[in-house]
Amino acid sequence: MTERQEQVGSLALDELNLQRSDAEHVRMRWLQAQADEATARNALQLITGDETPALTGTLDELADTGEPLDWLKAVPSEVLLQRPDIIQAEERLRAANADIGAARAAFFPSIRLSTSVGTASAGLAGLFERSTGVWTFVPQVTLPIFDNGRNQANLDLAHLRKDVAVAEYERVVQSAFRDVADALAARGPLIEQLRWERALTATERERVSRATARFAAGWADRPTLLAARVRLAQTNVARIEAHQALELNQLTLYRALYGVQVSVLPNTAQES
Repeated sequence: MTERQEQVGSLALDELNLQRSDAEHVRMRWLQAQADEATARNALQLITGDETPALTGTLDELADTGEPLDWLKAVPSEVLLQRPDIIQAEERLRAANADIGAARAAFFPSIRLSTSVGTASAGLAGLFERSTGVWTFVPQVTLPIFDNGRNQANLDLAHLRKDVAVAEYERVVQSAFRDVADALAARGPLIEQLRWERALTATERERVSRATARFAAGWADRPTLLAARVRLAQTNVARIEAHQALELNQLTLYRALYGVQVSVLPNTAQES
């Protein structure tokens, strides 16, 4: 269209060259996107050992995805006891003749990790100082953790923390809760962003429908219709990127819960 406009004298040559430059930049981004897709597909095939077909469908169809992580609702903190690092730390305590039940009661917070909608619970957020993110949970030592005549000394938290196995166990527990807290803290805003992008896409889709009707009736020109279609495509891309960010957050949660069988969740933690 700009070439025809330049031919009839309604558009300057500089403007036409600018449009050509923009078109070439779009073409280069398209070629790079194709290369990135092929690289990602090859990497996936290497990991899975199976052929990964190329994605098909329109941009709007690819962006139409559901809410992930339906299982992550009101999850009790006890699932973290399945993490290999916590299991290893408890085995070290057992090797030092420790009472694991007493150690858990003292150093392992029994709370809900997530709310009924899958975001960070107030109990989880309360384990960390809001301004600094420092661990604020204070162990309550009410039962002796070690035998061998050290029962009274075991009730002294400062004395307990001098034991290497206890100090390591406390550190590993803090790290496990930190991993989950960081992932869940980001999840709420990402869900809200995805919902906002979906609403914006619906608005732009209606806008394209009206622009198409006006163009068919001769009330709007083709550049106006194309501009509306471009905006719709841009919102679809933004929606895909928002969903991608939520999926990457899901991977972060999987890493935080590695070793945890989420299909069978215990139901012993108290609401917080």
